[in-house]
Amino acid sequence: MEKTDKHHSIKGYIRRRKPLWAGITLCLAIALTALLSTCRNFGYISTKEEADTLRRFLAKGTACVEKRQTDSALTYYSLVLSRYRPTMPDSLKRLCCKAANNMGYTYFFQRQNYPQSYKYYLRAIELSEEIGDTLSAVYAHLNIGNVFSVYGNQQEAFSRYRRAFNGALRRGDHAIAVTCMLNMLSMYQTDTLRYAMPREIDAFDSYGLRREVMGEYAWTRLQAIKAKQAGHYDEAERLLRLALQKIDDKLSPQQYRWNTLGELADLMLREGKINEGKRIMRICMAEARQTQSRGVEAGVYSLLADLCVKEGRWDSAYAFKSRMTEIQDSFFSAQNYGQIRDMESGMKLQKLGDQIRENETRHSLTLIVLWCILAGACVLLLFSVAFYLQNRRLKQRNRDLYAQARQALHSYQQEKKSRAHYEQRIQNLESKLSTKADADKADATGDSQIQPDEHKDTVNETERLTNSHSETDTKYQSSSLSETAGQQLLYKVQAILDNTKEILNPSFSIDRLARLTGSNYHYVSEIINKTYGKNFSALLGELRVRNACMLLADNEHYGNFTIEAVGTECGFKSRTNFVAVFKKVTGLTPSSYRKLAKEKKQEQ
Repeated sequence: MEKTDKHHSIKGYIRRRKPLWAGITLCLAIALTALLSTCRNFGYISTKEEADTLRRFLAKGTACVEKRQTDSALTYYSLVLSRYRPTMPDSLKRLCCKAANNMGYTYFFQRQNYPQSYKYYLRAIELSEEIGDTLSAVYAHLNIGNVFSVYGNQQEAFSRYRRAFNGALRRGDHAIAVTCMLNMLSMYQTDTLRYAMPREIDAFDSYGLRREVMGEYAWTRLQAIKAKQAGHYDEAERLLRLALQKIDDKLSPQQYRWNTLGELADLMLREGKINEGKRIMRICMAEARQTQSRGVEAGVYSLLADLCVKEGRWDSAYAFKSRMTEIQDSFFSAQNYGQIRDMESGMKLQKLGDQIRENETRHSLTLIVLWCILAGACVLLLFSVAFYLQNRRLKQRNRDLYAQARQALHSYQQEKKSRAHYEQRIQNLESKLSTKADADKADATGDSQIQPDEHKDTVNETERLTNSHSETDTKYQSSSLSETAGQQLLYKVQAILDNTKEILNPSFSIDRLARLTGSNYHYVSEIINKTYGKNFSALLGELRVRNACMLLADNEHYGNFTIEAVGTECGFKSRTNFVAVFKKVTGLTPSSYRKLAKEKKQEQ
């Protein structure tokens, strides 16, 4: 509330300068229109036909993947990705991002070209970050995890799977979350990661992922792993064989079958069921050779090498290890692994080049923005200067109002002293008259002739107050209150208001004043309105404000009083009411009045 006068002045300043603000708004609107027009010139407005074409190519590419028509699928995806432009709408960029993800998937699962798949996954992440497409980023991180898993970097692969899993849950895509869980389960048995995913396992149950496609398969695999870790090999074997029956993936069911068979073969070897383990490995080897899945072949040779080591057939173990190494070297060479690491730097350099070209094409747009900023700064500077000048005028006005309030307070105190002096003279005259009550009639007549002359001075102030309103006030012309009775009642009212602390009582009212004067409500109200030209509430508020002015200026005794405490001391029931009445009487808030009083005292 102490800042009300300042807020009102600012609002008034704005209202008085509506034409100026209208002009500023018009200039800003013109600048914004020019800015949008320039952005439109640099952009590219796509057509619905182009979006439909890209979606049709994506659909055909996915159909070719399901039919294992790899070349055709890559051709369709390349057509979509080749249409990418930095200025195209986000809806079309999202289709390009999906095409990049699908190309990476096709190169990984159907071509086993891992460096090439990694390249397109990075491209997908770049596009998803550009348009804020978190779902595409989830797919890309999942697939990049597959690449690292192939190259044996289990820690990085698991980190990517976990990131994709949590992102899929946030997006509400439970199907991809199940896929992420399946990939994490494939490495959950390793010593370094065995206890790394308790939260993900809990989320699998709480989000109801078991109801999704491949959800039953994932849940069964999870239970099998838990049984195997607990040493319940028979139960684990039963669950793994059950999991083979629950594979219902359309794109790559063979991959999940091989993973499960490999885990089952490893379990058979652990249980000592060598023949059964060999049979399962022969099945995996036959299917891998038929589909040219070299990675599965390498996995089978690794299991056979471990089996030969356990049996003590070192020559055979060495042969299997050599065969595994030969296969890995054919596509897992150190050169290829270094290549996928170097791709990140290459993508960053390419991105930097694109940014440089984009900055060059937007040079003129940058100039427009700078001019707009400069214009806004000039407007802000002009407004700041105007506000500073207005604030100076406001401070000067407050000083003038303070001086007027001090002058009014001084006049009020002088009037109180005058009334007290006249009241004392009246009492002295009445005392003299009482001692001459037994004098003769002539002397009494002489004394009575002196009394009006003496009394004339005492009522001078009262007549001045009443005459200022009696000529214009016609409200009480029919009142039964006589002039003499009115004068006597006025003396009593003034005595109570001047010489007692009644007015500082929050419960003080006109009824209380009437009882103290021995009169009634109507006569007291009438004499106050006739004499002061205002009602009782306004007069009481003014008297309390005069008293508050003295307290606020008395920093020695009341300097530690809060504004609310000063108001309470002067009879106001609330801070809000005190500030409102004080401002109405003086034109200032109590805090402004106190501040000006301190400044005035320091100047003296």
